[in-house]
Amino acid sequence: MPARLNSTLTEQQIEGRKYAFYDLATGYPALPFDQELAEVVTMWTRRSLDCGGHLSARHWDDPDVEMLLKEAVGSLLNMERDVSRRIRATFSGSVAVDRVFAAARAMASATSKNGLTAIVAEPSVDLFRLLLYDRSDFKVVAVQAGPGHSAGASHEDLLIDALHSEANASPDRQILVVLDSPANPSGVVTAADQLLRLATECGRAGALLVVDHCFVLAGVHAPRRLPTVFDVPAEACDWVGIWDTGKTIDLNGDKLGFIMPGNGRVQKAVDLSLSMIQASAARRSLIVFAQLLGHPRLKEHIAQLGSACRTNLDVIRNRTPSLDLMATPDAGTFACVRRAEQEHTGDKLREIWLAAGVSTVSGRTFLSTSGPCNRFVRIALARSPSYFSEAISRMAT
Repeated sequence: MPARLNSTLTEQQIEGRKYAFYDLATGYPALPFDQELAEVVTMWTRRSLDCGGHLSARHWDDPDVEMLLKEAVGSLLNMERDVSRRIRATFSGSVAVDRVFAAARAMASATSKNGLTAIVAEPSVDLFRLLLYDRSDFKVVAVQAGPGHSAGASHEDLLIDALHSEANASPDRQILVVLDSPANPSGVVTAADQLLRLATECGRAGALLVVDHCFVLAGVHAPRRLPTVFDVPAEACDWVGIWDTGKTIDLNGDKLGFIMPGNGRVQKAVDLSLSMIQASAARRSLIVFAQLLGHPRLKEHIAQLGSACRTNLDVIRNRTPSLDLMATPDAGTFACVRRAEQEHTGDKLREIWLAAGVSTVSGRTFLSTSGPCNRFVRIALARSPSYFSEAISRMAT
């Protein structure tokens, strides 16, 4: 099966699942729960579907279920209570991103802004750009930096420069600054002082800061805590954080996405955008994830996932000389690799390795224009070490 060129991240992941013996394209972790956590999921899934007996349907409409879920997510992500109480659940991380962009539009309308400009940090997941391109009233400005680029201004400096430029050129437009930390696919983490500086500049420009933290728990850094936008004071700017369960817990596609508005103004816009598509996420999902995310054994699972990611990264870094890393990731569950001493594009590498039975994602997918990432592919580290080693042995030959 020849690899399709110019396909999206999701298309490449689907292709890998269909045709590869070893799937290193899909971003979801492929590590099983221990027996205790597996039993928690099984028991609460069964009980949440039981409309009779001592657990009635009315019981599941109790707002305490949502309160338990907010408390569990807030505890996992180290949020202050005034932030965690504003958590909103939706169907997935992708839906959360889409609804945040819809909320930005609502905020622009409420303040009579004449259009919207989204400044997007790259390399980053193509979902940001695809959802923005789908909205004709958004202007998209890509800011590229990170591993492989020549020394110079930091990513945050470049984002702030773009923010000032757009604010001065079009003061009547609503501006969003969009980034992910840890970044997908590079694993770069935005430091706490840089997040605060970026938020402060967004506040001065009246911009909305959107930070995707989907990989903040799982990966080579786990269980080390990473800086998040949740620690940014509400008065610094309008900000919103995003997290979803799927990048830490793979339940065969069952997942929830979460939107965390930094203040009441953003919360109001988020609630409006969510009400367009849902009264609530599925009650079954709310119940199961409230129990799972609040279970004490989950942190052990996250630590084990981090250990597997570090073991697999070591296989590339120290035991596979035929592969080069773009850079050692600071966090997250990915690495970007290429064949040593060869100048294939990421698309060509993906085609070669798919023919060898291993699915990867072309680095081109994470950029709107050319850049160093184009010469690499992204591979998932969140696999069992034996599975991962077998896949890498095929890529190394």
